[in-house]
Formats: sequence, structure tokens, C-alpha cells
Amino acid sequence: MDALTVAFISACTTLLASVASPMVSVLIARQQIRASVISNNRERWVEALRDCVAEYVGLLLSLALVKQTTAPGQSVTIGTDGALLQAAERIVLAKNKIMLMLNPSKSSHVQLRDAVEASYLALVADEPPSLTKLRGDTETITRAGRAVLRAEWERVKRGD
Repeated sequence: MDALTVAFISACTTLLASVASPMVSVLIARQQIRASVISNNRERWVEALRDCVAEYVGLLLSLALVKQTTAPGQSVTIGTDGALLQAAERIVLAKNKIMLMLNPSKSSHVQLRDAVEASYLALVADEPPSLTKLRGDTETITRAGRAVLRAEWERVKRGD
């Protein structure tokens, strides 16, 4: 090989390295940014779902207690009590937030959705729900919520 060929090959290698290196760096940076954004969004989703489930369980027990302590034959009139109306609005809002945040194609999400729906239907039924039954429902909601949160938190840690 003559000196000109060696110089040409060296120049081509240098040119290729100087072009390929920034392109690879950009691709890697783009993937890292995307993974970071997805991870941050998922982390915020986990926190929001946790807060909604906790609020829902608290409101569920509070409203069940109000309904339980109402005298037999006397209906609970939400419209005349501002605090009760606000609590009823908040429980409906929390329930619907939970429902909208869940993925119906995942079995753990479906279990949480079913538990929330069952407890809500028991609360709005004509006769007051048993506090024992609702405590069981809240435990079911809490267990199902933990399962969903644990799975999603694992995804955050993996960077999926």
C-alpha cells in the first residue's frame, strides 16, 4: 500500500467517526429523554392514583357512617346539608378519576375498578350499607390498589 492510500483510509475513518459519533450521541440522548419523560409521567400517575384511592376510601367510610347514623325511615337529604353535598360530590369525583385512570385491559386494574364500583353501588343503595361490609370493601380496594401501584412502581424503577 502506498502512502496516499493509507492517508485516504485514515481520512475516511476520521470523517466517518466525526459524523457517526454525534449521531449516536443524539440517538442515545433522545432515548434517555424519552425514558425520563415516560418515567416521570408514570410516577405522577402513580401518585395521583394513590391519592384518589385514599380519598375515595376515606369518603366512602365517612358517607357510610353518615348514612348508617341516619334514623330508620328517614332519608338522607344531601341538598340541605352543604358539607354532605360537598362530600357526595367529592366521592363521585374521586370514583370517576379512579375509573378514568385505570386500564381496562389489565387484570389488576379491573379488580380495583370492580371493587370501587361495588363499594359505590353499596353506598348509594336504598338501605344503609353495613359498616362491616364496607370495611371489607375498603380492604379489597386497598389491596387491589396496592397491587396496581406496586406493578406500576416496578415499571417506573425499570424505566419501561
